[in-house]
Amino acid sequence: MEKNINFYIHAFSKLRRGNEDAPHKPILLLSVINLYEGGLAESNHIYITPILVALFRDNWLALVKTSHTQRFPLPFFHLSNEKSNFWHLIPNAGSEVWLASKAAIRSFEALKKAVAYAQIDLELHHFLQQKEARDLLKTTLLETYFPDKSSNSIDGLGGIYTNEIKHQILMDSGEQYAKRNEWLQKTMSTDEFLEDRFVRSGFFKRTIPEVYQNTCCISGLRIDATTEIALIDACHIIPFSISQNDTIGNGICLCPNLHRAFDRGLISISEHYEVVVSNNFIENNSSYGIRQFEGKKIRLPDQQTFLPKIENFWWHQKNVFKK
Repeated sequence: MEKNINFYIHAFSKLRRGNEDAPHKPILLLSVINLYEGGLAESNHIYITPILVALFRDNWLALVKTSHTQRFPLPFFHLSNEKSNFWHLIPNAGSEVWLASKAAIRSFEALKKAVAYAQIDLELHHFLQQKEARDLLKTTLLETYFPDKSSNSIDGLGGIYTNEIKHQILMDSGEQYAKRNEWLQKTMSTDEFLEDRFVRSGFFKRTIPEVYQNTCCISGLRIDATTEIALIDACHIIPFSISQNDTIGNGICLCPNLHRAFDRGLISISEHYEVVVSNNFIENNSSYGIRQFEGKKIRLPDQQTFLPKIENFWWHQKNVFKK
């Protein structure tokens, strides 16, 4: 059968959903459509990214009213079993045997370890790049599986879950955020919590460069990538493993070499937002050297409320910096 738009309309309207009419597959496909709407899908490779998981959760909250449990790994894995054969799982190196066994992957960690990405048909990829075809497929999913909802119910990144995380990263104190993280770990299943942690970490990595205008706060290096590839790093001042803190006050934006130097205590930041350089290393006379930045005042976000917290730098100087 020719894989034209009618083929995919039929495929999307006849998804295998089990005896309980599980909503997971249509929710995932709507989330993939949202990726294309936001210009976030550059090829026919669908990766397991924080944005895709967040979209899945946003769409679930907006559309699903049944008692089904929200589980991202299930549809990502089981879409590969559709008769229409438009979704193909590509394994990570060393996991080929796992996928070949056809054993269902149920946990988020297992999915990430086994699967590099899902590859959709090139024909479907081309249709999803076209607004008219994309809207037809979205309407098909909504009318078939969520007939009481309109396309306005799902507007991409801007749902309840996404907005809540963004607000917490930007507005919570470090103490509030850490307590919330502790509460989530106690109240969520292990798999739910790992998904949530994956999303929060990803949003921290996006938010910090945004408020620093994709500019390293020490060197001034700025790279505006045209892809989703991150070339300037979001750096925790107090490591997350210790602070449980993804808030804006616990982050700065650094290029990779200075990020590594900061994490290893070769540099720190003073209470005056100036670079402090350790005497415990030797470097050659290079234009890329670290010592050239000693005493330099770092670039700061425009908004006062987004400034890194001085007390976090104090902690770094006391516990990480090699004096």
